[in-house]
Amino acid sequence: MIVELGAISYPTLHKLYTEADVYVTPAYTETFAHPLVEAMASGIPIVASDIAVHREICGRAATYFERFSPEVLATCVLKIAQRDEVRKALVERGRSRADDFSWKIHVEKILELSRELANLEVSAKKR
Repeated sequence: MIVELGAISYPTLHKLYTEADVYVTPAYTETFAHPLVEAMASGIPIVASDIAVHREICGRAATYFERFSPEVLATCVLKIAQRDEVRKALVERGRSRADDFSWKIHVEKILELSRELANLEVSAKKR
């Protein structure tokens, strides 16, 4: 069964991830795609369109299909559904890859960069 839900409130998001068998993203353009990280952290195998940002985020933790190719997308989903070893490998790789992303580290890096820029501005004004 395929379910398209639209916007979901953040508090109910985790429950939805735990109910899913596969996370599919057919996006043909994307900026960062936070849901991929959430799906990997939740132990859901991912089928993603083959665009650079999906590969950058998931690496070997997803299976990819050519954009605008529903036949290849379906083949990828079936492969996960029919081959438990494929599913388990994607879940394992996904959980490991999700560990590379952290809001805490992200915010710390932004604050560090902000301090560096502020120091540069102060130094420039003193000249």
